[in-house]
Amino acid sequence: MPVKKGRKSVKTDDNTIGTTDTDLTTNDTNSDDVPKIKPVINALFKQKKVREAKSTDFENTDDDEKLKNIKGKKRETFADRKKDESKGKKSKKRKETTVQATNIETVQEVEEEVPIEPLDVTAEDVEAIFNTVSTGEAPIDISIDYENFGQVTMSSLQWSNLAAVPVALKLTNTSHSLVITGKWPVAEMPYISGGPLLEDYVFSQIHYHWGGVVRQYDIEQKKDTLWIMAGSEHTIENEQFPLEMHAVFHRRSCGSHEAAKRAHNGIAIVVYLCADITEDDNPYLTPVTKTIYRVMQPYTSYALDIAPLNTLLPTFYDDYIIYKGYLKFKCNHDIIWIITRNTFFVSLFQLCKFQEVMDAQGRPITNPFHETNPLDDRPILHVNPSSKYDAFIHFRDTDLKAVEEALNDVQKNKKPSADKKKKKQTLTAGRKGSKIK
Repeated sequence: MPVKKGRKSVKTDDNTIGTTDTDLTTNDTNSDDVPKIKPVINALFKQKKVREAKSTDFENTDDDEKLKNIKGKKRETFADRKKDESKGKKSKKRKETTVQATNIETVQEVEEEVPIEPLDVTAEDVEAIFNTVSTGEAPIDISIDYENFGQVTMSSLQWSNLAAVPVALKLTNTSHSLVITGKWPVAEMPYISGGPLLEDYVFSQIHYHWGGVVRQYDIEQKKDTLWIMAGSEHTIENEQFPLEMHAVFHRRSCGSHEAAKRAHNGIAIVVYLCADITEDDNPYLTPVTKTIYRVMQPYTSYALDIAPLNTLLPTFYDDYIIYKGYLKFKCNHDIIWIITRNTFFVSLFQLCKFQEVMDAQGRPITNPFHETNPLDDRPILHVNPSSKYDAFIHFRDTDLKAVEEALNDVQKNKKPSADKKKKKQTLTAGRKGSKIK
């Protein structure tokens, strides 16, 4: 998978001060009712320093200093803390064996204070934190090493009416993507709330961004080589992914999606990153991929089988990333981005089905790679984290032989080549789509 380096972000000043609820651009206030955002920001910076202590360079330091830096080497996770609390235990101190550093011959035990825990905040606190800096463009690269990356705990994200049966569901080829829209009785409209959201956000639509599949015959090795081309909007540690799904919600008080696009915090987008190519179809994508042949041409629509939204959208409640950013040419006001750490998979068959969708120029739609946008001091918050920071998201090991066999099954459903004696068969994909030659 091709990788492009993102741009470096700039560290936020430690003296950044929060804002009031009435004037989010003013830093000077003495009101007791204003959230005390400065300590919040400072606590988030302290979290960063604790993480940096893990990778302290022991070279060029004396033994006493090395032992001092070893303390805090490991951290207690949010999940561990909750487990301890459920047993009625207080997690204060624990002993652990230190890592043997350069020029330290004996392994010593040190008492380690429990590292800083995720900071408990409210949705109002989060809003004030995000308003300490100017807005920026989305999408972005997400890195756990980013200077303004912090852990917080708050109320869980809530999903409502996802089991409500819609009056209608429609799949549309917009020439840029595939979009799902629906109609529900007013009282049964699906919506999300809680977490960082100050009010209810009503469902607007689901759309997808995808890459491609390349299969090329290697004449020297006399076998096919399979390449999965990425198409996600966001990147994790500068890695792009095969597919990204967006569930778009608009603020209920705005009245409509179009009105919400013109309002501050009018839109919230829930992001699912596909990190795995599998043999088995993703059931959340099946209603789409089995209907794609009906909307292959641009600006066409087709009714999907009536089914509740929870058959198209997996839910989660904790362990997600939030940041704010606008979309140039689409929504110039801040969008609340909610990115789950739960992996989302797609089968090779389904990915190839997405590649059959055509744009207005008669070309297969794929998402071209573009540079992610600089954060410029914007904070990224990890809400209710449930695991260590080894990585934000993981690929699952894939049996390429099995995947290639699955691709052969895909080819059987396509029209065979007129030249059966042709030795080289290529499934050209990448940024411009796919077709059999």
